[in-house]
Amino acid sequence: MKPVKLTFIISLVVLVLISLADNRFFAFSKPYHLPTILRQVAHYMLFATTGCIGYFNWKNKEKWLYLLWIASYVVAFAGVIAATAIMFFLPHTAGTHKIIITIAEVRSTFIGPLPFLVFWLLSRLVQSMNVAGKVQS
Repeated sequence: MKPVKLTFIISLVVLVLISLADNRFFAFSKPYHLPTILRQVAHYMLFATTGCIGYFNWKNKEKWLYLLWIASYVVAFAGVIAATAIMFFLPHTAGTHKIIITIAEVRSTFIGPLPFLVFWLLSRLVQSMNVAGKVQS
């Protein structure tokens, strides 16, 4: 099993800092009185930045791994943008509030380091399975 690379550790630290900044300054920004549109643009930029960090970490790994990363982030990003756009046209009721909460949860999950760690675990699992297969044959 290969040791953890420095780029992975740096990327993980940056992702944690991005997640903290998103939660501190944009998700719960009542003290800062930021306009809604500014907060949403910041969320989207951080979302895209997180996706790019993962892409640059996984692009030299197994092809399926970085393709899965790209697909999951594109689908989640498009879903969050589409759901947010639809919410502008719906009246604000208790039902739409639940949708807004779900959108925020998906967004914060993908901005955080959890998907990055899951993909790292997947890559380590595949590496260990490949090593075990070579030892048995």
